[in-house]
Formats: sequence, C-alpha cells, structure tokens
Amino acid sequence: DGAIRNTYDVRLLNKLGEVRPFQISITSDVPLTVSLEGGDGGTVVDVPADMTFLQRVYITAPPNSDAATQELTDVRVWVEDLESGERASYDTGFSGDGK
Repeated sequence: DGAIRNTYDVRLLNKLGEVRPFQISITSDVPLTVSLEGGDGGTVVDVPADMTFLQRVYITAPPNSDAATQELTDVRVWVEDLESGERASYDTGFSGDGK
C-alpha cells in the first residue's frame, strides 16, 4: 500500500519475581504507528518474572507521509512498567525511502 515499516528489537528486563506488563510507545514530530510482533494489536507485553524478553516492534509511516519520503526521521521509543509507572526511553531513527 506504499507504507514504510521499520523493525526494532527491544529488550525488556524484569528483575522482579512476578510477571510485569510493559507498554511500548513512540513519540515523533510526524505521524507514525507502533505495533508489536505476536501481539493482538495492543502495545502491552507481559514480561515473565526474572527474565529478559526480546520484543520485536514495528513502526510504520503512512504512504507518502513525511516520514515515508524522508531519509531519516527522529523517533523516541518509550517503555513503561505499567505496575510502577517507571519509564525509560531510547532515541533512534526511522528510515524512509528518501524520495
């Protein structure tokens, strides 16, 4: 359909002795959507107790949007522990087709 999708691997570390829900979201100056591999369309993943969990994340730009046509767009990926409210972020880039 002309959309551009980038794939990111996010490692989630749960050091607690219970399953914890983590929400993954993004912020950017342009419209982008985020989805999780193996998910039900939501952006929350349950991480097992005392484990590191690798979650594949897809960020998609609509067809002909600024992010789809630019070479690189700044994106911040956020991870929030929904139990404690703690948040962490990572700055990265979204690669468009550069046209």
